[in-house]
Amino acid sequence: MSQDKQRISVIGAAGRIIRGLVSQPFQLPEETEDEESGTIYAQPLPTEMAIENDCPSLYPASGYLQDGIRFLKGRTIWAIDGGVLTWQFPNGLLLVGRAVVSRTSFSGYESVQRVFDVPVIPFVVYPPMQPDASAPMSVENLSRDYLQHVLGKLPLPSPREPNRGSTNYFADSEEFLASLPESYYAASAARRAALMQYVDQIRDAAETVALIYALRNAGAKDIVMRDGRIHGGAGFLTRLVKQQQDLEEGDKGNAIVREVIEAIRSAVDHGVRVLGIIKHPRSNYCTGWYTRNGVESAKYVASDALLYYRTIEPMPSERTQRMYGAGKRSCLWQICESGYGRSGVEQPVDVQRADGRELVHWFYQNTGCFFVKPKEGVLPIRVDFILHNNHYRSWFADNLSEQVYTLCTGSGSPLGLPQPIVIADGYAKVHRPELTRSIDGLIAQFESSTDDEDKRIAHELRAYLDIYYRGALQ
Repeated sequence: MSQDKQRISVIGAAGRIIRGLVSQPFQLPEETEDEESGTIYAQPLPTEMAIENDCPSLYPASGYLQDGIRFLKGRTIWAIDGGVLTWQFPNGLLLVGRAVVSRTSFSGYESVQRVFDVPVIPFVVYPPMQPDASAPMSVENLSRDYLQHVLGKLPLPSPREPNRGSTNYFADSEEFLASLPESYYAASAARRAALMQYVDQIRDAAETVALIYALRNAGAKDIVMRDGRIHGGAGFLTRLVKQQQDLEEGDKGNAIVREVIEAIRSAVDHGVRVLGIIKHPRSNYCTGWYTRNGVESAKYVASDALLYYRTIEPMPSERTQRMYGAGKRSCLWQICESGYGRSGVEQPVDVQRADGRELVHWFYQNTGCFFVKPKEGVLPIRVDFILHNNHYRSWFADNLSEQVYTLCTGSGSPLGLPQPIVIADGYAKVHRPELTRSIDGLIAQFESSTDDEDKRIAHELRAYLDIYYRGALQ
């Protein structure tokens, strides 16, 4: 058989395999926050039904969103994001970073301000692949200590003149893992996942401080948006409260989660709109709901983002026009969690009396979401919002959808992210010169010591720093 015919034969076989795969419904896994949570799912909020007249209502009947600066006139948006850089030395990794609060105002002459930087102390992560190595310090305990200390130092709210603290010190754990040397990929998948979780925990701790600062300082009708989920990455708060063998640490974690909840509730009751912006949503909450409710085409979609990218069934008037729903938002959903109802009936969480995982469950009783696709050719983003006391109804009546859409279309982001998140991301990035200065400062501490061992360590690290930044080990 000639090479060309052999190649055609292989392509044909591959095509048959792919065709067989995509013709089968997806077996959607149950979404869980971590290994001990209940099942995460979604149900439509009663304000907008997901099925009307026996047909799936993927997008509200009101049509396409409008964008225009008039929707943002007089508005102020607070955004929270974090960034991190790493330095590998012979027996570990140094993480250096910060979380940043930016404020974008569509009134007056000073439109963008970097109002607050949250320090992330240098963390050292030890290589995870040596099975006989001593375990690193518990990141949960470290996060609790950090949050307890820093939250106690936050300045009192001052909406018009926020504290302009500035420190030198946190992006995405996947980007971090991509920068690791090859030796780290020899670790098992479980250990790589543990390392990612460690970095996420550190970043979330700093961003939580930044979020509470913004919530305390934002005014009525301001928007506070966080890059990612409102309450942090998967399992972040759960790991703070889950410490069965150490009651003192568990109580400390409960107090921190209560402080986060109280900051959100107080801000929402004072008119602040609290949002989370998820740029690569992997959930299949809505897809699962449509599948359970008999929407056949939803069985062949792997995620909610793909569902809202292509639409389930375009309206008849749209079939010859715009097929992919850019400029539309989904109906409104509540993100729920099973397993924490009492006597089979879901009860509101008593924040003052609840503790542990039940306390974290408050977020699943009070978080809604919708998907918005700002431009053609990109996946929709998910926008989470707070349901507490049903204030969200007035937010949408006051054009919240149009405000978010306008921020997305005007940002210039290739992913269609809202402008304030793009700005905060730029401020949060830690650049290589900053990392170098931080490392130099740490080495200088050893060099100035009178202890011979400190001087020896400084000599070793200084040599390694020189090698590393000449590219020999990158």
